[in-house]
Amino acid sequence: MTRAEQQELRDVANVWLYGGNVLAFDELAESWHKWHFICEMFDALNDGRLGILHAFPCAGGYLDQPYKTMCALQILLDIHRKKTHDELNKISRTYHSNPRLRR
Repeated sequence: MTRAEQQELRDVANVWLYGGNVLAFDELAESWHKWHFICEMFDALNDGRLGILHAFPCAGGYLDQPYKTMCALQILLDIHRKKTHDELNKISRTYHSNPRLRR
């Protein structure tokens, strides 16, 4: 997977995973059509609560998976974990800044 493809996927994933409409951005529309299948696959394979893949896309173990697919899924997983981390920090800051919530 080239660096350009990795950056293209990161750009699409940063909009998609944070709940945005990728097609609303003209510069991302073509990239979305390229990476849409991988994003949908990630959505099906990802355990959002634990931040791990609960299954692999193909039969076999980790080393039996297609290289490019696993690279793409790892990029999406990293962005998903960062999003979850940001959301938990936001909740934590809200909790600690409001004395009424700590009773």
